[in-house]
Amino acid sequence: EARMLVTADLSAALVPSIINVIILMGLPKFLNERSLTLWFMFANTYLHKCLFFRPAGARILSAFDWALMGMAFYFFGLYGRRLLGKLLVGYWVVFLFICPIVWPPGTWARYDEYPPTELTIRIAYNALEFLFTLLFFCAIERLFTTEYFPNGVCAILGRWSLLWFLVHKAVFLTLHAPIAFIVCALLLLACSLLHRLTERTEAPLSTQRPWIGA
Repeated sequence: EARMLVTADLSAALVPSIINVIILMGLPKFLNERSLTLWFMFANTYLHKCLFFRPAGARILSAFDWALMGMAFYFFGLYGRRLLGKLLVGYWVVFLFICPIVWPPGTWARYDEYPPTELTIRIAYNALEFLFTLLFFCAIERLFTTEYFPNGVCAILGRWSLLWFLVHKAVFLTLHAPIAFIVCALLLLACSLLHRLTERTEAPLSTQRPWIGA
């Protein structure tokens, strides 16, 4: 019976991912403004996360949903992105003020590993996730300027952070400190050497794909 319940929960969690695929593949054909596609995906994903329980095993589906959102963002952009980006950066104090209000005081847990069953906590948790998702899509490049970093440092840090994100769990499970931190530093060195070997002249942001948004 327990297995049946887990299977039912995972099957239910798969529904919004399937809907996101349908939205991404079909909806742009019917929209005059294709940059609205991502907003429909936001609504589908986070309404489902807020209203329905998702087991811990559904985390891989969340990663799939974010990958689909990234594809929608790359090809269609995000309607109102420029305005929202300016507001989020200009009123960053308000953004940070809202976050602790949304989060219940005294609450702590790894809700990705132990999903909340209480509706109010689930709504608060996923509302915060949506706020930071919106911040990432709308204003991540406005939060710092490359002028303060030497040439190539941003590319090196970008590669290293992605690589470390993928392997850090395995490193800390198999190695103990300080060896794990030494491996972290060696990966940064490896990314630096790789960048020097494969360094190419990157096109200015204005000449790349127009995913900056409306």
